[in-house]
This record gives sequence, C-alpha cells and structure tokens, in this order.
Amino acid sequence: MQKGLNRNKNKNSTMEKIHKILILLSFFIVLAIILSSFSINTSLRIYDKLDSKLGNLNTETKLINQKLDSINNSLWLESEKHFLEVMNKIDNSVVEIRVYPAQKNSGNLNAVIYTDCQGRDWSIGTGFSINSDGHILTAKHVIKGAEIILISLKNGTLMEVGGGITSGYADVAILHVKSGLPPVKFIEEGLLELGSNIGFIGFPLGPNVRTKTRGSISSVVPYRYEGDNLDTIVYIINSFVNKGNSGGPIFSLKTGEVIGIMNARNEEMSGIAISTALNKKGLSEVVY
Repeated sequence: MQKGLNRNKNKNSTMEKIHKILILLSFFIVLAIILSSFSINTSLRIYDKLDSKLGNLNTETKLINQKLDSINNSLWLESEKHFLEVMNKIDNSVVEIRVYPAQKNSGNLNAVIYTDCQGRDWSIGTGFSINSDGHILTAKHVIKGAEIILISLKNGTLMEVGGGITSGYADVAILHVKSGLPPVKFIEEGLLELGSNIGFIGFPLGPNVRTKTRGSISSVVPYRYEGDNLDTIVYIINSFVNKGNSGGPIFSLKTGEVIGIMNARNEEMSGIAISTALNKKGLSEVVY
C-alpha cells in the first residue's frame, strides 16, 4: 500500500512539473506574440515615418528644381538683355560704307554690290567711330581702288569722305570724316581669351540693312595679309560671316569692348572668319 502511495505522489509530482512547463511555454509563446506584434507595429510606424520624410524630401526637391529653373530662366533673360544692350550700344557707332566703283574682282574679299538709281555699282562694307571726332575705322580692302567713298548713318544721312584716308599695316584703314558718332570703347591691352563670346555688326544683306551676330574666339594666330611684310596677330572667329561684314567691329559680349575688326571669311571652311586683333594701346600704331 505504501508503494502505491509513493507511485501516486511521483505521478502527481511529474504532472505538476509538466503543468509548470506548459505554463512557462504558454507564457513564452504569448510573450513572443506580444513582442512580434510590437516589432511589426514599430516597423510599420518607422516605415510610415520614413515614407512621410521621403515624400517631404521629394516635395522639397521639386521646389528646389523649380527655383533652379526660375534662376536659370532669370540668368538666361539677363544674358539676353545684356547681349541686346551691348549690341545696341555698339550699333550707335557703326556705319555703312559705300565705295564706287564696286570691287567686282577682289576674290574672297569682295563686298556686297549695290546699284543706285543712276545705274552705278557700289561695294558695301562696314566701319565704326573710334574717337571724339567721329573718324571711321574700316578694313583697307573695303576702300581699295575707291573713287568715291560714302558713309551712311543710321538716320539715313550720307556723308562723303573727301580725303584724309590713311592706311596702316594689315587690313586696316581710317577715314578722316567728322561723323559725330560716339566712339567705341577698345579693350585696353592684350587679347581676348579663347572661347570668349563676341558679337559683330555689318551689312551683308545690302544697303540700310544691319545684321547683328554672335560668335566666339576659336584661335589666336599670326597672319600675313597680302602685300604686307610683317605678321599680324589675328582672331579666328567661329561664326557665319558674309560679304559686307568687312570692316565692322568685333567686340566682347561680356564687356562691350571692341577687340578687333572684321577682315575676311574663309571660303573653304564655312563659319570661319579672320579679324585683326586691336586694342587701345596698339591702335595708334596700326591706323596713324
């Protein structure tokens, strides 16, 4: 009987242990479920926060891009405004040059041909005022062989150049006429940097039709004009230049300063032209 009682005690003790183990397992299972649920909720909250922040970041990025676009547009408009201001200021000093008789056999330097009401053929070139007297600077080839030289102002006034034409070395000449036009401002000294944006004005379409064109400096090289004994420093202009542009000013679109004079275009390579490099310091040596 005593043995039976001991067996019951042992059995009860085992059952109690099993029961405790089951309780512990249940507790851990419930704890794991709670922790898992907490972790999922926490992860969802973190994800929601990240998603919200990413949305805000995207909105801020769009706003920044819109502001950058607005700034770029403003800069572009300012650049265009500055370009027009520089062009218009230089234009006040530019004149059309008419030469009789027309240079019909002057090769790639030939200018636009204009026939007047009397049936006379004239060459057309460009020039610009360089001092307070309104003396006009132009290319030497524009006035080569001239019997009559007229300058035409923006208001339509025609002035005859009666004399005092001085040619220096290179393809440069000065017309001693009191045009009354404001002088251009020359770069003080040195050369414009390669790649700089430039503008030029001329009359490639005929009388009284001014064209204003942009370009850039693609090279600076020594060059010897026909009939000269010395090399001249010239700019190679990367732009489309046509007959009638010869003698016009080449100027920086950044500063508005004249840096050269248009001389010739390259017939073999379209979009390439040659401009004698000029500055205030060396100008008197060239034209006086």
